[in-house]
Amino acid sequence: MKNVVAAIFIGMMSIATEVTAQLRPGVDQRQAVLNAQQVRLRQAAVNPQRIEQLRISQQRVEQLRIKQARIKHERIKNHRIKQARIKHARIKEIREDAADELGNQHPRRRYFHMMKRKRTAGQFNSENPPFFGNQ
Repeated sequence: MKNVVAAIFIGMMSIATEVTAQLRPGVDQRQAVLNAQQVRLRQAAVNPQRIEQLRISQQRVEQLRIKQARIKHERIKNHRIKQARIKHARIKEIREDAADELGNQHPRRRYFHMMKRKRTAGQFNSENPPFFGNQ
């Protein structure tokens, strides 16, 4: 009778550890599953050396997962940097093409240069202010 109660209690504890492992996100969940697995192996009287080998192999797997995640992050970062450089090169090329069409001046510089000429010519006064942007 005592053995049956002990077996039921151990079974309930292993179920409880698995349930709590499923509720926790990420690393906590993986760690809780590993702990639950080690507890089950100890309760089943598995050789302690085998449990240690399993722990070491799981540790290697976790380190490999972290390394792969780091490599993936670096690849994504480098890809985004490369895409940004390509985008800025295209924008620069478009601006240069537009500048060539406007007489080798940047469009904004050309606009403000014209406004400056008009201002010095006396075309603007308080009744006719210059238009700059969204007003």
